Parts: sequence; structure tokens; C-alpha cells
Amino acid sequence: VGRGQEALSWLSQAVEVRQRVLGEHHVETQAAMERWVRGLKSCGDLTQAREALSKLVALRAEVLGPRHPSTTLTQWMQRATLRRLGDEEGVEALTEALRWLLPLDPDGLPDIQRRIQRQLKESA
Repeated sequence: VGRGQEALSWLSQAVEVRQRVLGEHHVETQAAMERWVRGLKSCGDLTQAREALSKLVALRAEVLGPRHPSTTLTQWMQRATLRRLGDEEGVEALTEALRWLLPLDPDGLPDIQRRIQRQLKESA
């Protein structure tokens, strides 16, 4: 407790090292970015988390594809962050971007996409 800023510093350094050594398109760099974003959100820095999530969504869509489970999860995280910031227009845009999940058979989806699909249906 109370060491959030220290943890954020370490997470930020991990991202910087991975970017320098592996490049920002590497999946390990993206995983480090996701951990950093989760830390930002836990510490209440939603503005910086929003900016980092925008970049991470774009990177994952480019590298993994727009319908990859990791891309979908990152969009869902971004949507939740925008909701906490009161950006309902942004929330609606991301909800629209994720609607492709709705007509799919849940049994054919990875677990994270199945959970997001269920939550989208419940919020409709």
C-alpha cells in the first residue's frame, strides 16, 4: 500500500527498455504497456491511461489484427476508462467498434471475447 508511484516508475521503465530492445510492435512490449496502463488506472491516472490505451489499441490492431482477443480486450479497457472519465461519446464509439462480436456464436470465441460479448449484450 502506498507504493503505487514506485510501481508505476518500474512499469514505465520496463516499457521503455522493451521499446528500445524489442521495438514497440513486439508483443512483449505491448504486454508491458498493458501492465503499465493497469497500474496507471489503479493509481487513478485515467488521463494518461487513456492516452496509452489509444496507442496500445492502434499497435495491437496493426500487429495482431483488429479482431484479435488482445486487441478486443484493450478496446474494452479503453471503453471502461472513457466511461470513468465521463466520455460517453467515446464509450459509444468503442461500443460500436465492438458490435461485430454480437452475432457470433459464443462457443467459437476465446474466453475474453465471450465475456465482452456477454457484457455488450447485457448493456444493450
